[in-house]
Amino acid sequence: MVTPHSEPVQVRELVAQRRAEGWDEDRVRLSLVAAGLTPDQVRQFCGLWPDVVDGRTGLPLPSATLHAGAAGMGLQTFPVAVVVLLTVITLGVFGLIWVNLQHGRLPRLRPDDPTAGQAIGYMLIPVYGLYWVFHTHLRLCHRLDEARQAVGLPARPLRLLTIATCTLLVVPPGYVGCALLFYPILAGMVQSSVNEVACRAGSAAAEEPPASGGMADAPPESEGTG
Repeated sequence: MVTPHSEPVQVRELVAQRRAEGWDEDRVRLSLVAAGLTPDQVRQFCGLWPDVVDGRTGLPLPSATLHAGAAGMGLQTFPVAVVVLLTVITLGVFGLIWVNLQHGRLPRLRPDDPTAGQAIGYMLIPVYGLYWVFHTHLRLCHRLDEARQAVGLPARPLRLLTIATCTLLVVPPGYVGCALLFYPILAGMVQSSVNEVACRAGSAAAEEPPASGGMADAPPESEGTG
């Protein structure tokens, strides 16, 4: 992994390696942004920065928005077993809140990406909440895949499980089965994905050398005494 203070040759070698592995240009650029490089630094190694396209809507994501969002990623590791156990004990309530709190720890790449408060609060609105349960969980799957892509991890196939879980969640006869089986599984898989992203991002940060040389700004030279 590279950092904002990596030597230019390291960044160029990484870019060349990922292109050789078949990474498309948007994914290469996104991985550099997630590592902390600014858009100007990315242009230095990847050429002109086109708008990154949102795979969900097909609309462009401006590079400045992408950089600001990636810099704000705050996912944290947490034991998967604890998430699953607490979700079962609380009949799904803990998992429902915990999973949707992850919205507040992910980069907001679009204006309509929900905050943690919106993700949880809108589910309490009568009637509208039935739609929102599906929307917030499916959007979280998409945002998690973007975060995984940003740190070089493959997407996790959670959409079908998410749709099945949300369907049981909003149908009263299916809630108990959802709370005791489906939602604990979904919450555990979400937390597992979050842990992978957080660990990969943490490894990149741990590799960051002191801010000297390389791509960092050079400190001012001290005046001579002679």
